[in-house]
Amino acid sequence: MPGTWQPLTNQPTFNTSTSILLSDGRIMFQEEATNHWHALTPDKHGSYVDGTWSTLADMSFWRRYYASGMLKDGRIVLIGGEQSGGGGDTNKGEIYDPVTDKWSPMPSPPGWTNVGDASSCILPNGDLMIGSIFSGATAIFNPVTNSWTAGGSLAVDTNEETWILLPDDTIVAAQCFAPYQSERYSISSNAWKNEGALPVSIVDPAMHEVGPAMLMYNGKVIWFGAANVGGNGKTVIYTPPAVYTGTGTWTQGPDIPNIGGQAIVCNDCPGALLPNGKVLAACAPYAFNNWGSPIFFIEYDPFGNTLVQAPTPPNNGAQLFWSRFMLTPTGQVLFSPSSSHVEVYTPDGGPQDAW
Repeated sequence: MPGTWQPLTNQPTFNTSTSILLSDGRIMFQEEATNHWHALTPDKHGSYVDGTWSTLADMSFWRRYYASGMLKDGRIVLIGGEQSGGGGDTNKGEIYDPVTDKWSPMPSPPGWTNVGDASSCILPNGDLMIGSIFSGATAIFNPVTNSWTAGGSLAVDTNEETWILLPDDTIVAAQCFAPYQSERYSISSNAWKNEGALPVSIVDPAMHEVGPAMLMYNGKVIWFGAANVGGNGKTVIYTPPAVYTGTGTWTQGPDIPNIGGQAIVCNDCPGALLPNGKVLAACAPYAFNNWGSPIFFIEYDPFGNTLVQAPTPPNNGAQLFWSRFMLTPTGQVLFSPSSSHVEVYTPDGGPQDAW
């Protein structure tokens, strides 16, 4: 059965944006459209629902929609910004140290005048890889040497792609530009290869947007589609190859269920892997060349290969792209449409020991 929603006991006094889980259990939240950051600290029982807020140091300028991740030493790296106080698609980045509560600048990738809302992945060795929004080029940041090197190039622009790190230390991506196939990156060879065509369209061709993707406990990856295909949003499931040098397989997953007679899609929105093995995703009615509203929620169950609508919280009245998720150490998911109202989703069931 789907889970339940409840509000934070202490709601923020600001509109929330990007949230990042720190290694000490706090969650840092950017204040929407500002350079301010805040922290949500769980109470002494580990409850985020009853957590309290505090103020963190400001970053150098405000930014929205950027690449980010946690480095091996617990510092937070972020770079770019589709919109920012440093200009559109800025190439500037900075690193936050949660121990000293300080931000420090980082170098920009050599020759890159824009980073913007780059696809990104923290590699197993702790490096950050980002993709170019204007080409298939990638760059890799080494936080130890504080320098960049060139990564392997994809066949198409990486803009809007969702990158998923697999257990065999490769990265799989579905192309958001023609020919709308897929590619997989080998870290050891620093090269991308074609990983085959998808069985059904999941990319909105008008906006080149795709939905979230999630590596599940069964080793497969589910992708939620942003395209309206014959009156339904679609999903696809990727099974990695048995050997590192092989090619994985794609199969069609269940359709995203219609709601109120409308086609529902996952257009530029978040997802979360729940402790029970299911995947929670945000979604909304399809709108041509736009983002739909209100925001709904769906759960994919890999055991029965089913997709059902989940309950809807009361703070869902925004366009879909404003959605933000944060999976907490308690297994609950925080949701806010970039507002000062945060709801908490508690899933049913629990994990299996084998996971």
